Amino acid sequence: MAQSKHPVNSRGTQHSIRGHFGRLLFGTVADKYHKLSEAVVELAQNSIDAGAKEVFAGIDFQRSRVVVLDNGSGITEETFGKIFVSVGYSLKAPGSAGRFGFGFFSPVNKCDEYTVSTRPKGGDILQCAMVGKEIREQYDPVIEVVPLDAAPAIPQPLAAHAGALAKGWRTMSVLEGVIRDRTISTINIDELVQQISVKLGQAMAKRGTKKVHLVVTDKQGKVERREVNPLHFTGDPLPLVSYDEPGCGKVVFQLYRASRVGGVTKGLVRLARLGDVSHIAMRSFYTQAMGSGWLNDKATKEALDALASGYFEGVIEIENVTLETGRNVFNLDDAVSYTYLVIGQWWTEHGKALFNEAREERQSHNNHANGTHALDLLYSGLANPWAEDLMPEFEAPVAVETRPDPEPREEGEEPRRTNKKRVIARHPRDPRDAPPRPQDPRNPNKAPARLQFAFDRVPGQSELFMFDWPNFTCAVNIAHPLWEACDEDGGKRTPRHDKQVIQLLCFLGYKLFSVLRRCSDPSEFDSLRWIIDQDLPWYVNGIILLRD
Repeated sequence: MAQSKHPVNSRGTQHSIRGHFGRLLFGTVADKYHKLSEAVVELAQNSIDAGAKEVFAGIDFQRSRVVVLDNGSGITEETFGKIFVSVGYSLKAPGSAGRFGFGFFSPVNKCDEYTVSTRPKGGDILQCAMVGKEIREQYDPVIEVVPLDAAPAIPQPLAAHAGALAKGWRTMSVLEGVIRDRTISTINIDELVQQISVKLGQAMAKRGTKKVHLVVTDKQGKVERREVNPLHFTGDPLPLVSYDEPGCGKVVFQLYRASRVGGVTKGLVRLARLGDVSHIAMRSFYTQAMGSGWLNDKATKEALDALASGYFEGVIEIENVTLETGRNVFNLDDAVSYTYLVIGQWWTEHGKALFNEAREERQSHNNHANGTHALDLLYSGLANPWAEDLMPEFEAPVAVETRPDPEPREEGEEPRRTNKKRVIARHPRDPRDAPPRPQDPRNPNKAPARLQFAFDRVPGQSELFMFDWPNFTCAVNIAHPLWEACDEDGGKRTPRHDKQVIQLLCFLGYKLFSVLRRCSDPSEFDSLRWIIDQDLPWYVNGIILLRD
């Protein structure tokens, strides 16, 4: 045995370190989990680590009650004994989500009474009850585990929401008299879903947990339901990137391009200690960077902004970081500081190009959707009797779509080619997308003219749009200041910008029709387009931006 540098002086008095364990358990251990939602996550994590295939968590604010059920292995008398003498030291095997041995006690200061009932396979039905106020006053708390003759009933009405677990549960945790502190106890079900997904999604996948069912009943009796699935990334995988940095060890970027759901990309990037199944959210890591001053580093800030933007999903694993006890953030030390530097290096060498590519892809999708919507509104308005005189009465040939060369060329130089597909927005009922109709024998190569929008990025071009007469296409320059004023980028884009873009396109369409009514060929349009150009700045700055 190693000898202490300061051996006990035989003339001194030895003292044991002791404390008021009831207050420590109540006010220090349980306080590691600041909110009721965190205690619910901890109970769900215990269920997952116990091998549960399904977990149910019901929160009833009308009755100030929480019930968590699972069909895992249950808790034996022996395991209860180990839990009570191992606070602060996890009994779980490596690879489990829980690591600190505190989570079991996380609810004791968030309710009047916390009861755990269990019926392990092949064992007795057991129950222990913990009354927070009583535990707080005990110097050496004693918690009794008692056998039951029959399994206790699940409190109603949550039992009606528990499905198959109402009969097949192995462990049931009940919190009665949840404290009414709004800061601690208020639960947003969508935020709870995200907490469970981020912190426990990987553990669910590894342990074979199929679902975590959530039910929240508010004080007015409104019931909301959600389900959390194991973590599976569905986006396109990006190249695996790994760094070896002595300050923080190995850092692995296992990222994906986030899939689009309902037209929106909402990918989540998580961080974890290398090989750990317990993750933290990028949002928490970002907040920690803000508090420690790392957002002053340009590369780090740009990288974290991009990783939190929704364009990416996946996991960044770091070898030498350590989790804070509540498992919301990493302990702030040199390993975390070096991690910020490595993330900045990844951004410079890989991330920036990937982000710009993903952002351009999302912008193309938004432009197509907004252009189609604007055309639908435009033609719906022109269908009214009062607007009949605005519709141009001529046909346009069905021609091959061309893309203007975005850069000036020397005389005799071949047009530059691009592999990028041009974004074209058509009316939802465009005749060019309809089944073929009998041709007009006088004009065999023509179809009814319908306006379509194209979107090109042409920096330095003074006009907001160019009109392609043969294709009846209005090509909008998305690098023009008027467009950028309506369609803000750089992470600030919101649904309000979609509305502004649609308004701009509708106005542009109406003005185009009013001018085209007076034209019979392209040269006439070119001589009259100034009518549109002079009204665009006034409409954008004086109507769209001012109104919104």
